[in-house]
Parts: sequence; C-alpha cells; structure tokens
Amino acid sequence: MIISNPRWANAEHTLVTAEVDGATATFGAVAHNMHYAIITGSGMSVAPFVPEPPTFPTISPRQLRLALLETGTSGIQVDALLSAISDPDERDYAVIEWNHATAFGRDHPLIASLGSALGYTEEQIDTLWVWAS
Repeated sequence: MIISNPRWANAEHTLVTAEVDGATATFGAVAHNMHYAIITGSGMSVAPFVPEPPTFPTISPRQLRLALLETGTSGIQVDALLSAISDPDERDYAVIEWNHATAFGRDHPLIASLGSALGYTEEQIDTLWVWAS
C-alpha cells in the first residue's frame, strides 16, 4: 500500500485526506485506522488544513444596488465614482457594465474596484454579497 500527500481534511484534525494507491481517500485520524497508523508510524507529516474558498452566487443588479443602499451607499455615490474614472475608455466600460449588466459575479472586476473606492474590505463585500443573495 502506497500512501502519499496526507493533509488534514478539516480544521478539527479528525479527518485526513491522502492518496492511497493512486486514489484519493479520506479517513478518520484515529490510531486504529490502518491508513492513519501507516502515516503516523512512518513519521510522515500531515499538511495543514486549507479550507475551500467560499463560493458566491451571481446576483442581479437590483440585488446589488439594494444591498448597497442598505449599507448607506447611494446610486449617486456610485455614479460619481464611475464618472471620476480618468481614462475615458475605462470609464465608458465601467458605466456600461454598471448600467447594463444583467448579473454580477462576486469576482467581477468592477465589484473589487467599486468596493475599494467605497472603503469596503473584502470581508465586508463578502458579507454584503451573501446578504444581497
């Protein structure tokens, strides 16, 4: 049996995921588990747990604008930020996106730009996104 790439599968360190004979397996981190015993007995280290990044749904422009309004950001403020973009092509692109997009993904570049300009942290944008959806 060949075991490689063990890593914690959860933050509590009760599960381990590893490659076992070329296939991915998840098993309990208990002494009586054969796979875990091989890992600990061989001195193999278990890589840290890395949580999956959160996934966010696509939201409508209406949902986004209402969420911004609930946090105290008006459409007038957003329009002013868009109008202040110095590069005319970049400004036109941003205005078209803001006014005519049928949906926004959390990873849309305009969301990061507007969020930053409005003083929102990434965590605050994430919270706003979840609330809006």
